[in-house]
Order: sequence, then structure tokens, then C-alpha cells
Amino acid sequence: YKQEGMNEQALAACETELDRYPATTRKKDALKLRLDIYKALKDYGNVLKALMTLKAAASSPDEERRVDYERAWIYIDLCRYAEAQALFKDILAASQGAGERLVVRDGYARSLLRGGNAEAALAQYETLVKEETSELRLFVEEMLVWYLQRALGKASDDQLPPRASALMQRYEALDETGRAALDRKAVTQVTCVYDATALVDLLRKDVDRALA
Repeated sequence: YKQEGMNEQALAACETELDRYPATTRKKDALKLRLDIYKALKDYGNVLKALMTLKAAASSPDEERRVDYERAWIYIDLCRYAEAQALFKDILAASQGAGERLVVRDGYARSLLRGGNAEAALAQYETLVKEETSELRLFVEEMLVWYLQRALGKASDDQLPPRASALMQRYEALDETGRAALDRKAVTQVTCVYDATALVDLLRKDVDRALA
């Protein structure tokens, strides 16, 4: 049913299997399928309930944290930032390994930023800059730190981070053909710089410069 886009029928079949065979060895697969269907239906109330059921069926703390991580992002999508922040913070405290801490801290930082806690978000992004292993993510995080420092009045100059400054010098020296040939990574980085600087200009009420 799900492969054919018949989500309601797939959900009914899934519920029937769980009701009739609660001890089935395929229970976890059925729970994951039910979760996917609720996501497809954009039924986020039931998505959260399905995640809690899936967590209860988890066989390890690692699996529980993965479920909680997904639940925290659902809270962000629903603009329930305080709940997302609390959950990300708990997951971060229990995280195992640098890789897991990075992705969880990123979620925590975003939930703080979207929830309006710029000071706490800055602290998390400053930590991410020290720990990041992805070049592109590091670039974006450095620009977020740059923006937040100015939004909070901790810096007032226009000097970009070294990586961003070097990139923009190269970019501005290109003609239209050269700019059109940039790869996706470079375009993402340039866009990030323009977005961050425009936000700072808006904070300074310099609308003309922000739109330039």
C-alpha cells in the first residue's frame, strides 16, 4: 500500500498487524512503517506518539537517543523550541563519541537560535567551530558566530572570518561566467556570507545596504 501511495490503507494494515500480533518479531519494522506513514500524512501529533512507542521498543540506549533526536527535530518543525532544547540537551549529555556530539550539538544550537536564545546559541556555535570536521559546516558555523557576535553587541566591525574573507575576494574578482561555473559548495558559502551580512545590515537599520 505505502509503495503505491495508499497511506491510509497502509496505516490500517499496519495497525491490524500490531493489534493481532503484538509479540511479532517484525514489531519494530511495523512501528517504523507506522511512523513513516504518519510523517507522509503530516500527522505530527501521531508522529510524536509513534516515536515514543518506538522508543519504548528500543533495544539499546543508542537506539533510544536516535529516536529522541528525531523527536527533537519534530519539536523544532512544530516551533516547540523549549521542548526541543530540553531534549537536545539531554541527548547531548548522554552522547557517545565526537561524531554524535557534533550532530546533536548542531540541533541544540539551532533550537536555541530559533527559540530566540541568541546568547546560548552563540556558545554552542563557538563550541561547534572548535570541534567541526566538515569544511562546509565549519564555514557556515563561523558565519553564524560572526553574525551572533554582532547581533549581541560583542563585535561591531565588518571584518569577515578569514575563510569567508578569502572566498569573497576570489568571488568578487570573477566575471559572470566564472560565477556561473562555481560548484554547489562555493555557491552555498557565498550565499551564507551574503545572508549573514544582510542580517547585520538590517540590525543596523541599513536596509539599502542589506538589499544591495
